[in-house]
Amino acid sequence: LYQKSKEKDNLYYKAHINAGHAKLNQARESNSAEKKDSLANLAENLYQESAMLTENKTEKSESYYNEGNAQLFSNKLEEAIESYKRSLRLEPTNNSAKYNFFCCIVDFDLIVKLFIYYFHYFFCFNIIPTSYII
Repeated sequence: LYQKSKEKDNLYYKAHINAGHAKLNQARESNSAEKKDSLANLAENLYQESAMLTENKTEKSESYYNEGNAQLFSNKLEEAIESYKRSLRLEPTNNSAKYNFFCCIVDFDLIVKLFIYYFHYFFCFNIIPTSYII
């Protein structure tokens, strides 16, 4: 159904998003590792195309968020982090993108970098409460 919609209007943002969702769901349900990868890559490409088809910030953010989900499914953690960042730059209130972004960085042990940044920021501006100093 989504493929027919996409064929009818190849420049329709929502058709690409929905086709991406369908492919990613098929990948999740597949028993073949090769088919899972193929379908997830196809979903990722559809989400990338959908981002290029819209100028609306919310829609672009949704596309990048979903692209990150497809990348995360394929264990492309670094690429997923970048997609979630792009999503959050456009739509900072996207809690799903925030959650997935932080899940990725924890997997990457980048939480240490956030920790260093956090304390650097607070020490530079002298706003860290003394109860946090050990």
